[in-house]
Amino acid sequence: MIRTTLFAAVAALFAIGCSSTPTTPAGSPDTQKKAKELQEKAKDLHDSMKKDAQKKLEEMDAQLKAWKVKVDNATGDAKVTLQKKYDDMKAQRDRFADRVSEFGKASGDAWEKLKDGLEKASTDISDAFKKAGDEFK
Repeated sequence: MIRTTLFAAVAALFAIGCSSTPTTPAGSPDTQKKAKELQEKAKDLHDSMKKDAQKKLEEMDAQLKAWKVKVDNATGDAKVTLQKKYDDMKAQRDRFADRVSEFGKASGDAWEKLKDGLEKASTDISDAFKKAGDEFK
């Protein structure tokens, strides 16, 4: 909860700092310094989330590669079932990759909206990959 509240404040300041028209925060030098620090924290958080998402994509790619070997080695009904599951997981991975790409290009308000979707998609796909992993064993 605190992270969400802090994140919302940081994202708002990040949006202000990333606007195409330069703005100068009103107030004392301390206020300006705090605003700049929050903007930097927002950028760091954005970069960290993007890096984490890229790492998750790499992990998914490695899992898919291993699963593909199992699909290729399977026969009969097992092969058909595993191929369908593999195709489903690959499609989910591709949708997640699209969201990561959108997130990486976003700033300001768009970033805030995409952040929530990316976090949910990350959780959902992690759960799906875990469940699929159990089925591929």
